[in-house]
Amino acid sequence: MQLQEHIWSWRYRDCYSTNNENICGKKVKPTLKKNFFWKSINIKTSLFTLFNFWIRDFNKFEYSNFQKIPETLSAYVPEHVSLEWDVLYSSRPRDYDWSYSKNIQELWVIHDDTFWEHIHFITDELLKHKLRFTDIFHLWNNLIVQKVSPNQYKPILVDVKRLGARMYPLQPLLYLPGQMKKKFLRRLQKFKWKFHAVEAA
Repeated sequence: MQLQEHIWSWRYRDCYSTNNENICGKKVKPTLKKNFFWKSINIKTSLFTLFNFWIRDFNKFEYSNFQKIPETLSAYVPEHVSLEWDVLYSSRPRDYDWSYSKNIQELWVIHDDTFWEHIHFITDELLKHKLRFTDIFHLWNNLIVQKVSPNQYKPILVDVKRLGARMYPLQPLLYLPGQMKKKFLRRLQKFKWKFHAVEAA
């Protein structure tokens, strides 16, 4: 598989199309620009994430997280996820009209009640299995909205790298019982307030 056109950038990674139009690939940026007082420096991404999160490679870490997702949620993750060398490949969700699905930030308010039933089911299953992926309800570009018909939508989780208190080194209180769950639910509530037509009204 070969990486081609650049699609999207996140803080630690870039996403590319591939020679297979149904697959995209995430690649960790080699360096990050960090500001220290009045000076900006470039630092190796692997060193930065190792120092902050005890994780050298976010792609390997996220791949292991995808494998932890229970079978009951298989309809809400990309059909294909694989790790080859330093690239994490996954399916690109498509809408009913075969166009690529968009992230929720591009659509804003979702009026479809079925979509929110999916969100509640995903939330219940993640809590049941103690998987507190705080990023899926946080930056809002980690969740793809797949149009299964003109008026029906389904969420697809495409970024599940932030799992657990280790991802928040400056918030040691998250290691206390119940605190990580509270953070997960707070972000869910903000997500619903921002994108749910009824609750945002």
